[in-house]
Amino acid sequence: MKRFITIFIAFAIVNFSIAQTTHDITVQSNTFTPDNLTIEVGDEVVWTNIGGSHNVNGTSGSYPNNPEGFGNSVGEGWTYSFTFTLPGTYEYHCDPHQSFGMEGVIIVIESTVGIEEYTIADLSVFPSPASDYIKLSLGDYDGELDIIIMDLKGSIVKSEKLVMTKGEQTLSIAELSPALYVLKIIQNDKQIVKKFIVE
Repeated sequence: MKRFITIFIAFAIVNFSIAQTTHDITVQSNTFTPDNLTIEVGDEVVWTNIGGSHNVNGTSGSYPNNPEGFGNSVGEGWTYSFTFTLPGTYEYHCDPHQSFGMEGVIIVIESTVGIEEYTIADLSVFPSPASDYIKLSLGDYDGELDIIIMDLKGSIVKSEKLVMTKGEQTLSIAELSPALYVLKIIQNDKQIVKKFIVE
C-alpha cells in the first residue's frame, strides 16, 4: 500500500520571528484549557482570561529550567500572548491559584514548516509504531543523507549519516524510549520531516 508523505522544503532563515501558528488557551475556573500543548518554534500562544482574577507565571524566577521566561500580572479580563522562539519544555502557573492545581506545560519542538510544501509518493518511513528499527525508502535515490531524530522537547537524541542504496536503508532505533519523535532527513538545502512513534 502506497503511503503519501508530506515533505517540507526548508531554507535557512536568519532572524525568523513571525509566528507560524497561533494556539489559544482559555483561562477560567482555576484552569488553563488546554493545560498541555505541543507547539513548534515560532508559534504564538494566546491566553484569554474569561473569568476570575488570574495570571500566567512562566518566569525564570519561578521556573529556572524554562528556556526563557514569560508571564503577565494578576488581573481580570485580560489577553496575554507570547511567541516561543526556543525549543524545550516550559512550565507555568497562576500565582493566586497554583495551590488549586492551576498549572500548565508547553512543549516547543523545532519547526517542521518550510516555505513550500509538497506531497510525494516515493518516500516511506515504516513501521510506525516501531520498536528496534525504521526502514526508509526514497525512490531510486543513491547517496548520503544526514539523519536527525529529535524528541518533542526539541533535543537531538540521534544523528548520523546514512548511505541510501537503491533508495532504501534501515536505521536502528533500539536505544530510543517509547515516545513520539521527529525524524529529519536532510539533503543539501532540503529537509524531509516525518513524525513516528516508538512503542
